Amino acid sequence: MTFITERYIVSVGPNVNGAPPSMRAVRWAGAIALGFLFVLAWHFHLERTACFDSAFYSFLLIDTGEVVSFHHRIGSWLPQFLPLALIRGGASLDLVLLSYSLCLALVPVGVFALIGWPLRDTRGAMTLPLTLVAGMGITFYYGVSEVNQGIAFCVLLEVLFRRTVRTATRAWVWGSAALLTAVWASLYHQVLLIPIAFLIVYVGIDTRSWRNVRYLVLSALLVLLSAARLTLIQSTDYEQARMPTYHDVVVQLPALWELPSTLHLLDAFADFKAFLLLMALACAGLVWARRYWSLAWTLLFSSASLALILIADRAVGSAIMFENFYPVIAFCWCAAFTSAAHALYTRAPRWVLAA
Repeated sequence: MTFITERYIVSVGPNVNGAPPSMRAVRWAGAIALGFLFVLAWHFHLERTACFDSAFYSFLLIDTGEVVSFHHRIGSWLPQFLPLALIRGGASLDLVLLSYSLCLALVPVGVFALIGWPLRDTRGAMTLPLTLVAGMGITFYYGVSEVNQGIAFCVLLEVLFRRTVRTATRAWVWGSAALLTAVWASLYHQVLLIPIAFLIVYVGIDTRSWRNVRYLVLSALLVLLSAARLTLIQSTDYEQARMPTYHDVVVQLPALWELPSTLHLLDAFADFKAFLLLMALACAGLVWARRYWSLAWTLLFSSASLALILIADRAVGSAIMFENFYPVIAFCWCAAFTSAAHALYTRAPRWVLAA
């Protein structure tokens, strides 16, 4: 039941932000989870900033005194400003690396704070910590991973996308914010176009907005953005070498189970217990809520994306690089889980909180 006032839409029951009032504790649970990751980022700051590619980033920050990014991924600049200020102020190496590790962890924390409090969106506040907890394994120690940083903005995009579709008042503000968020997320890593593509269809299914003008316009703009990101920002030789072509897909797909990336996935699959549990709960929840199209799209899209990622990463030869894109798949299932949880909360609040 909805009343339209001069400036706002006021809802009785679950509101347009996806936040039943009685689920406020969920936001605090997410804050605790991210706070724990922040503590781990403090404790393991050397492992996160002095190993793998992170060590090279740290060296360049100290050596050049300037922000560092590769392959046009300028989103990685955001957590570098405080370490650079400390470097220029003559701080110790340990303090610089500690600040870098904490600033990398603060990116999703800042996005979560925006979603959980000013935007007050419970679904987004659930999706973000779940994605980071379920999708990260050893990549937690790959501190400078652009995917782990940028996936937080994909969660924010989902929140703003739903807000644009469901809120008639000032929809252009939410739509503009959603588009800018998508632009910024794509500047972290071009693989983050995958969750953007997932959201274009999933939000339409979830909100039943196929004929909604706001949904159609924003979806078209996101498609144009994805095309522009792939064409206007020239890929480096490294990215072109990793990006699978049509020929690669045709040749490698029949041998998918024999690829090194697939063998690593099968070997490490049992280590992602939280992700496996979340997938099972999402499937059960979507079936219970009778959201069969949402379940079908999530299964289809995540399976196709996983196959594409396995083909792209078939020759990287490193466990941490094999797992670098796993949060992209986790995001799809976390979004599906929180959608089911929100739909079922009024019917089975205890099941939702237990899940």
